[in-house]
Amino acid sequence: MEKSKSGPRDHRRRTESVKLIWGEQGVYIKKEMGEELAKRAGLEFEVLPNIGHYPHLQSKETTIAEVRGAFDGK
Repeated sequence: MEKSKSGPRDHRRRTESVKLIWGEQGVYIKKEMGEELAKRAGLEFEVLPNIGHYPHLQSKETTIAEVRGAFDGK
């Protein structure tokens, strides 16, 4: 374990699952790019219907449910 000014640091690799959510109607970055990113990185990929590039602004409830579901392991 390496020591830093703030104390010891543990450099062991952490493994946590990541879920990539994507707005179906996003106009800035195509859904296919999200699919490719998820595939290359080994991520779970979820497309949110009727939502664009800003899901947290366009459908707060759906976005909150997705984030909470990810923490709950759903």
